[in-house]
Amino acid sequence: MAFRSNLLPDSNVDETNSHGYVEFSLKVKSITPQGTSINNTAQIYFDNNNPINANAAWIRICTPETPAINIFPVSDFCSGRISFTSTMQNQGTNPIVTWYLNGSWIATSSDTVDFNGVFFNDVISATLNSNSACSISDSVASNQFQITGTPPSITYAWPQLTSSPAVSYLWFLNNQVIPGATSQSYIPVATGDYKVRITDSTGCIFTSFAFPFVYTGLSDNNSEFLKVYPNPSTGKFKVETSEGNKSIVVLDYTGRSLLQFNTKEKSFTIDISDKFSSGIYFLTVRLGENIYYERIVVQQ
Repeated sequence: MAFRSNLLPDSNVDETNSHGYVEFSLKVKSITPQGTSINNTAQIYFDNNNPINANAAWIRICTPETPAINIFPVSDFCSGRISFTSTMQNQGTNPIVTWYLNGSWIATSSDTVDFNGVFFNDVISATLNSNSACSISDSVASNQFQITGTPPSITYAWPQLTSSPAVSYLWFLNNQVIPGATSQSYIPVATGDYKVRITDSTGCIFTSFAFPFVYTGLSDNNSEFLKVYPNPSTGKFKVETSEGNKSIVVLDYTGRSLLQFNTKEKSFTIDISDKFSSGIYFLTVRLGENIYYERIVVQQ
């Protein structure tokens, strides 16, 4: 291009106004791919002098893109397991998805991942690294997904801990399995943190939060309506209660019923000396709407 009427003053005369520039625009062909880079340079001639080479300029043809990632589960939360996948926008040709559990990196870069060892209230998230040539951000964070639901619960009414209803149960003390403790209720005989692992009707396994318990060996259901002596004994116990129809049950520490009978007697004797070994047992007496308990000890 030649600008024959462009007369700039000599820089020795007017330095400020001796500078000039050329402004132009190009129409990009519609078939030009996103991210195409164009290299431009120019040679400028003044009169008959050798050209002045302008700096090279790279121009990238782009409509700015914002990458995005959305994560969501593709399976139900069951037995500490759940599967997630993602949908992405403007991710480029070779995106990298990084997954996190409670903010800690999970060793996988797949856009679909199976999580194990997950618990209620855990948070799953991801980041997307896009290699789109026109991305305005290389890395973006996904939405956060919190595992919700209701874990099994534990309640206490002397002398036993009771789990919320399920199909099967397994009790733990300080994260150790309690042998034989597979009933809905368990009678604690030691101080510590109790948990229950349940299986629900769909076959999924869930574990409760820890239930701190301080064992004193004393009944908080003492009543003038129930007296048991001698206690401890070799297996024979004299029981004194009030009048009326009563249901008598002897439980072991797992909450299992070992002996059950009904009586109208105010005083009676229970003899378990030839039935049970030495240990701690629990006597329950149901009288109408009231239930009375007593911890009994067999020493043989």
